[in-house]
Amino acid sequence: MDQPWWQKAVLYQVYLRSFADSNGDGVGDLRGVIDKLDYLDWLGVDALWLSPVTVSPDKDWGYDVSDYRDVQPVFGSLDDVDELIVEARERGMRIVLDLVPNHTSDRHPWFADARASRTARYRDWYLWADPRPDGSPPNNWRAAFGGGPAWEPTPETGQMYLHSFLPEQVDLDWWNENVRNEFDDVMRFWLDRGIAGFRLDVAHAIVKDRELRDVPNDYDKGVLVDIDETFAVLRRWRGVVDTYEEARILLGETWVMDLERLARFYGTGTDQLHLAFNFPYTFAPLEAAALRDVVEGTRAVFPPEAWPVWMLSNHDIPRFPTRTCGGDERKIRCALLALLTLRGTAVLYQGDEIGLEQVDVPLDRRRDVEVEGRDGCRTPMPWTSDGGWSDPWLPLGETTRNVEDERADPKSILNFVRDVIALRRSNADFQSGSYEPLEAPDSVWAYRRGDSTVVLNLSDEPRAYEGTTLAPCGLLADEAPGRLDRRPLADRDPHLVPEDLLERRDVRVAGIRDCDDDLVVADPAHGDGEHPARDLQRKHPRDVEIERGDGQVDVLELELHRERPRQVALEQPAARDQLLAEAHPGGLAVRERDVELLGRDQAAFDEDPAQHRPHLVREERVIQPRRLPRKAEALAQGR
Repeated sequence: MDQPWWQKAVLYQVYLRSFADSNGDGVGDLRGVIDKLDYLDWLGVDALWLSPVTVSPDKDWGYDVSDYRDVQPVFGSLDDVDELIVEARERGMRIVLDLVPNHTSDRHPWFADARASRTARYRDWYLWADPRPDGSPPNNWRAAFGGGPAWEPTPETGQMYLHSFLPEQVDLDWWNENVRNEFDDVMRFWLDRGIAGFRLDVAHAIVKDRELRDVPNDYDKGVLVDIDETFAVLRRWRGVVDTYEEARILLGETWVMDLERLARFYGTGTDQLHLAFNFPYTFAPLEAAALRDVVEGTRAVFPPEAWPVWMLSNHDIPRFPTRTCGGDERKIRCALLALLTLRGTAVLYQGDEIGLEQVDVPLDRRRDVEVEGRDGCRTPMPWTSDGGWSDPWLPLGETTRNVEDERADPKSILNFVRDVIALRRSNADFQSGSYEPLEAPDSVWAYRRGDSTVVLNLSDEPRAYEGTTLAPCGLLADEAPGRLDRRPLADRDPHLVPEDLLERRDVRVAGIRDCDDDLVVADPAHGDGEHPARDLQRKHPRDVEIERGDGQVDVLELELHRERPRQVALEQPAARDQLLAEAHPGGLAVRERDVELLGRDQAAFDEDPAQHRPHLVREERVIQPRRLPRKAEALAQGR
């Protein structure tokens, strides 16, 4: 059975308001994300998780929803969502949306109706209770924001409603079957548009104690949760997404710090959440023993078919380069290398890939619900040395680390991350290989994934490992056990990442020739040629030949990264196709000329249209297959 896409994936969290602004109003938007898809494709991520796009009064910046089936106007429209889904898929990426099922905005029409009278249509969609005789709340539950009582009185009916967070965020009653049915339909509304799944806000606390009993003294939540019934809701949602032919995912925000409790959110491993965020790993110090203990503890308690997910930062917690690494670039690389090579799905938060640090936002510019809040991890993404924003909704921080400058620097954190993602994609060990801890000195974390080894010296001092002195930075081993490449990954030659030139089912590389027609690189399948890195760095190959099935060679015009002309020839199983290739940043786009299907054969397409859809083109429509691997792009740039 093929490994599902989400297990091999690198997900990228987009905090929409702060990612990219397309119209200069200071707020990021969907069109801004579309404009940056080529960058994300170049980076190599597989899916984008977007913070809520739905309509909201923004008391909690999107996490107080007033309409679950429409888009916040400042972000764009449903048409923009549809376009984003299509444009992302043409680049081999998927879109995951944030869903907020625990509560609605107090301005949602459901609650406007519910608070009007005790007999209102939507009254029992929310949690209500009478105050005590002295007018105090019905129990000792506390709100997460502010720490005050989690109950708010309403003069209209004399009862109090529950709010686990702000008073403007009203908890739904998930014991009500009508609420459950409505959210089934909400999910289908978005799934039918083509999204790849949901990140579920507050997935650990959906269903509250039916009897509204007091929270015990040793309880770690402000409100009492019925966890078994919460699991029942998760199983119901799994049933919804599993009805779709193409795999969709449920990614849970599971704020629990005990690994055994975390494991229960997976159920049997196949019937609840696909992925449950591992916050014990997120908050572990960058120390070998601490990280190793979390990873091995996770492996010990998870159901056999459960799949872990790892992250370092998100929109709710201080950025890891500051929180965990103290701004030390070597430590940032170590943390990212572990994130991207552990067994499991990896999640990058926007800015992680450039080592973006936490911002100290001035008091008069803070926008979060609490003064000492989350603004510092939500500031705009710096695209250029001046930020690339005009009067953004939150101030930019330090822009020394920015996308433009780091993209141009082959030894930057950004290019380091891109190389590791390319290695993860090209080496099956880092997709499905088992995790095996290795003996190592204090402060060194070493583990094997299949036949590949990762070694991290997480101390501030050199450490000896297998006869080699390790500097305080990560070292990535060769594929054969025990053969270490002693250089940090950023210093290793990018051409040595093993991969065919084009990640396409319908073509394969015959060879790359330089301007003097001397063979520089040949496809290993052809049995000739080498990979001389120093030659590749100084030469500028301009011709790529790919043989067709009939032995003929077509040479077609191609430009990579809009830099210099190249020539490409495509090998087809049948000599029936004539193709025109044209430039697209980070990939090869193909336009139809007398062909309908670019794939192995029509039968394969008929059997599984979804799998072959990116290769179906009609009437001069440009498509965008998977991006060129790291090696191919390095070659194209003459490095």
